[in-house]
Parts: sequence; C-alpha cells; structure tokens
Amino acid sequence: MINRFSKLMQDASLAFSDIASRLSAEFGIPFTRSAIIGRANREGMSRPTVRLRPQRRKKTAVQIARTKPPRNVREALPSGAYLLEELGPGDCRWPTGDRSPFTFCGAAVVEDKPYCLHHAQMAYQNWQRRL
Repeated sequence: MINRFSKLMQDASLAFSDIASRLSAEFGIPFTRSAIIGRANREGMSRPTVRLRPQRRKKTAVQIARTKPPRNVREALPSGAYLLEELGPGDCRWPTGDRSPFTFCGAAVVEDKPYCLHHAQMAYQNWQRRL
C-alpha cells in the first residue's frame, strides 16, 4: 500500500482527493483527503503550496500618514453621533459606528435602561413587561 501511495504521490496531476479515491477503491478501505495529506507530510512528500493571491506590499510611512484620521475627530463624525467621552449619564449608549472611533446614539434614555426607547425595543425582548 505504501508503494502504491508513493507512486500516486509522484503524479503531480493528481489531487489529494483523487489519490484518496483511488486507494479506497483499490484496497477497499475508506481513505480521506486529510488522511492522504497527513501521510504525505509524515513521509516528507508534501507538495509545495501555490499562492493564489499576491502578497500585499507593506505600507510606506507616506502611505500611513495619508490614511491617518484627521486630528479633530469630531469633524469627521456624522451628525447625531457621539463619542463615548461626550455622553452624559442620561444619554443612550447604543453603538452606531462600526469602526474606530466608535460612536453612540446619544438620545435620552428610558428609565433604568442604558438605551433610548428605540434601541431598548431592539435590545430587550418583551421589554414593556419588564418596566
């Protein structure tokens, strides 16, 4: 079986799954693609990996400087969005931004909840029964 495995591995046109299928048919024992890959690695017969995507180039200092956020973050935020530092004790803490800097709703909260009415309905199931 090992000799047959070695012969099949030398044929570079065969995929690991094809080798597994042929060995399973010949010997009547189920072989998986993963088992064939593991055997090839243990025998030192693993095939070189092919990179499908070209590697990214590292950014230069000039490129990094161009992508930095503006110094005044408040100017870059959409209207109605608040930074965590700007929120008071009665402001809604529902996150509205999906990237840095994180922004929050900032509307008036429902009593004993960290969210406004709209976001409390989304956050709590059956929230009116709890009030």
